[in-house]
Amino acid sequence: MDVSHAMRWTGLVGVLAYWTACLAGAGLMMRRSRPGDRRRAFALVALVLIGCTIIQYVTAVYGEGNEVIKHMVIALFTASIAPIWLLAGALHKLPWAGQPLSSGEQDADLTVFADHARAPQLHQPG
Repeated sequence: MDVSHAMRWTGLVGVLAYWTACLAGAGLMMRRSRPGDRRRAFALVALVLIGCTIIQYVTAVYGEGNEVIKHMVIALFTASIAPIWLLAGALHKLPWAGQPLSSGEQDADLTVFADHARAPQLHQPG
């Protein structure tokens, strides 16, 4: 059996289940992360990829009839990468409790805090 036809039996229900699982995984990762966190960044990239997949699929099905292959190739590519991004975000190591954050993560935390507090300046203790 050819690999491209391995999931042929699932039909549209399988495609919708796959998209729903990716959207649920990204939503869960967004909910469990805080603004400025790398896990949230991985989840946002996965959401954009699934969004591109859905747009390309709808364009291929309901749009122009002569360039269906082009749209389906892009949809397959973005649908293939989305769970990889979700897995990378899920396996991303968080800093140990009590371990200092790197300078980039500290800057992100300060920026997020400044946006929420609407403070003109933040001074780091130390």
